[in-house]
Amino acid sequence: MKQSKDKSLAVAYFLLVTCGFLGIHRFYLGKNISGILFIILSYSYLPFTPAIIFVGIWLIIDIFLLPTLVKSTNSLKHATCDPI
Repeated sequence: MKQSKDKSLAVAYFLLVTCGFLGIHRFYLGKNISGILFIILSYSYLPFTPAIIFVGIWLIIDIFLLPTLVKSTNSLKHATCDPI
C-alpha cells in the first residue's frame, strides 16, 4: 500500500496566499466542510457584506493557525496508518 506524503506548510501557505478566499488551503489539509464554507461565503455576490468581512478575518486567523492545522493533519494521518 502506497503511503501519501506529509502535508507541507509551505504549500499550505502558498495556497492560502494565492487563493485563500476559496478555501483551497482547507481542502489541501482535508478540512472539506470549512473549505466549502469558504466558497459559499466568498461567493455571496454582495460586496462588503458581513460574509466577506468574516472571510477576511478567518483568513487572518488561518495565517496563525496554519502550522497547527498542518501538524495535526500529519499526525492524524500517521496515527491511522496501519503498517503491515
